[in-house]
Amino acid sequence: MIDPIETGEPEIERSPVRKNVLHMMSSQLITWVIATIAALIIPRFLGPETLGEFRLATSLWLIAATLTSLGTTQFLQLEIARHQREGLSFMGPVLVMRTLAFVASAAVVAAYVWVTADTARFVVIVVSIGVATLFGVWSEGFMAAFVGLERMSIIALAGAVGKLFYTVAVIVLLIAGADVYGIVAVTVLTAVGGMVYMIWHFRRVSTIRYVGWRSSAGRVLRTSSTFMAVAVALVCYQQIDLIVISWVAEKEDLGWYSAADTLFGSLLFPATVLLGVIFPMLGRLHESDPAELRALISRTFSILAVIAVPVGLGTTLVARDFAPLLYGEAFRETGSVLAILGPVIMLTFGTILFGSVALATDRGRVWVLVMFGAALLTIPLDLVLVPWANGRFGNGAIGGALAYVVTEAVQFVIGVWLMAPFLLNRSTAWRTVRIVAAGGVMFAAGWPLRHLFLPVPVVVSTLVYALAVVAFQVLGEDERRMVGNVVARVGVRNPWAG
Repeated sequence: MIDPIETGEPEIERSPVRKNVLHMMSSQLITWVIATIAALIIPRFLGPETLGEFRLATSLWLIAATLTSLGTTQFLQLEIARHQREGLSFMGPVLVMRTLAFVASAAVVAAYVWVTADTARFVVIVVSIGVATLFGVWSEGFMAAFVGLERMSIIALAGAVGKLFYTVAVIVLLIAGADVYGIVAVTVLTAVGGMVYMIWHFRRVSTIRYVGWRSSAGRVLRTSSTFMAVAVALVCYQQIDLIVISWVAEKEDLGWYSAADTLFGSLLFPATVLLGVIFPMLGRLHESDPAELRALISRTFSILAVIAVPVGLGTTLVARDFAPLLYGEAFRETGSVLAILGPVIMLTFGTILFGSVALATDRGRVWVLVMFGAALLTIPLDLVLVPWANGRFGNGAIGGALAYVVTEAVQFVIGVWLMAPFLLNRSTAWRTVRIVAAGGVMFAAGWPLRHLFLPVPVVVSTLVYALAVVAFQVLGEDERRMVGNVVARVGVRNPWAG
C-alpha cells in the first residue's frame, strides 16, 4: 500500500454538518431552478425524437461511467472520513484505475452503437458525451474527497456555477441554431471546467501521487467491490427502462418518458443532498455509536417524509398542465407519465435512505441483490406494460412509469425490513399517518385549482400543507428548531416560540 502522504500533518478541519447541509441545499436549489429553465427551453428546440436520442446516449454513458468509477466514490468518502491522510493517498491510484476502466467501458459502448445506431447524429452525440464522461469521472473522484473531508462548500459552488454556465451557453447556442450539437459541445466544456476547478482546490489540501499505484489497486478493488456492485445495480435499474422502451416503443414515447424522468430526477434533490451530507456520519456512527446511528436514521426518515409527501402529491396534482407549459404541446403526454411518477417520489426518498444506510453499515451486498432484482424485474414489466399502454392510451411511456411504481414499492418494503426495522414502531407509524393526512388535505385543497395559472395551485397547496403540518403537530423538536432558525433569518417570527 502507498505510504500515507504528508504524515504527521494535522487533520484537515471539517465544516459543521448544518453548514454543509446549508451549502448543499442552497446549491441544489439554485441548480434545480436553473435546470428547470433548461428543461423549459431544450425540449422545445429538440423535439421528442432528438430528445429521445440524447437521453438514450446519456443513459449508455451513465452505465459506462458507473463501471468506470469501480465503486471508488464511496470508498474514498469513507476512507477519508475515517482516516484523512491515509484516505487522501488513494487519490492517484483511483484516478489511474478509473482511466483504464473508462477505456474498457468505451469499447463496449462503441460496439453497442456500431450495432444499433441508425443515424450519424446519434453517433456524434454518443462520442461527445463520452468525452465529457471521461472528464466527469475524474472530477467525481475529487468531489468524493471533499465529501469525505466534509467540506461541501467547494462542491456546492462548482455545481451551481457549472449548471449556470451550461444552461446559459446551451440556450444561447440553441437560439443561434446549433441544435443538439451545441448541447453536447457545452457538455464537454462544462466537464473540463469542472475538473480543472476540482484539481485546483484539491492541490490546496493535498497532493496527488501516481507512483506505486499498482500496490494499492488490490485493496481499492476489494474494498470498493460492494460499492461498485451497488452502483452498477442502481444505474442499471434507473436506465434500463429507457433502453427497453427504445426496443418496444416509438421514439416519441421515449422522448415523453425521458422528459418526465428528467423532471422526476430533479425533484429528488432534497433526499440526495441530505443523504450525501450525512453519509460520512453514518459510516462513523456505525463504528462508534450504533444507538446514535439508529436515532439519526429515524430523524432522517421523518424529515424526508415531511418533504416527500408534498413534493410527490404536488407533482401529481399539477403534472398534466405543467408538462405542456414547460415543453410545449408536443410533450402533453409527458404530463400523464409525470402524474404517475408523483407517488414514486415518496417511495424513492425512502429507498435512497435505505441504500445509503446499507453502504455505510457494511451491508451493501444485500442492497446489491435488491437493486439487481429490481432491475431484472423492470425488464419483463416494461416488455408487458409499455406495449399495453401504447395500445390502451396511445402512450407507451405510461407503461414505463407503472413499472417504476411496482419496483420502487418492492424496494421500499424490503428496505424497511432489512435496513431499518426499528422504524416499524407505533411512534413512527403515527407520525407518518399525520404527514400523509397533511398531504391529503393539501391535495384536496389544490385539486379544484389544478387547471388555473400554475403559481395559484402551487402557492395555495404549499400554504395549506404548512398549516396542516402545524395543526397535526407533525414536526418534532429538532425540526421545529430548524424551521425556527430558517424563518428567523428572513425576519419572520418563529411560530413555535413560547
